[in-house]
Amino acid sequence: MPSALGLLEAKESAGREAVERAREGAARVAALLDEAERPLERLVIAREAVVEVLAEPVARVAPRRRCRGGMRAKDLAAPLGLGGVVPAKIEGVRSRADAWPARSGSPGTIPGSSAS
Repeated sequence: MPSALGLLEAKESAGREAVERAREGAARVAALLDEAERPLERLVIAREAVVEVLAEPVARVAPRRRCRGGMRAKDLAAPLGLGGVVPAKIEGVRSRADAWPARSGSPGTIPGSSAS
C-alpha cells in the first residue's frame, strides 16, 4: 500500500504538469489574441479617421458667375490678351469686372474710359 505522502507527491507532480500545459496553452492563446488585435486596431483607427473626415464641412464649389452685361469672365479674358484658359487670369478678370461699378460710380461705365 502506498504511503499518503507518496500519493500527495504524485498528485502534486500531476498538478504541476497540468499547470504547465495550461500556461503553454495560455501563451499560445495570448499570441493568437495579439495577432488578431493588431489588424482590429488598424481598422478602428481607419474608421475613426473616416468619421472625422466625413464630419468636416464640405467645401462648396462656387457656381459659374457671369460678369456685368451677361458676359462670362472667360469670354472677356481672351480679348484682353490674358490667356482665356488660365483659371487665375479668368478669376482676376471676374474680380475686376465685379469691382468696376463700385469704382466708377455709375453702373454703365468702366473706370478710365472716356465715354461720357
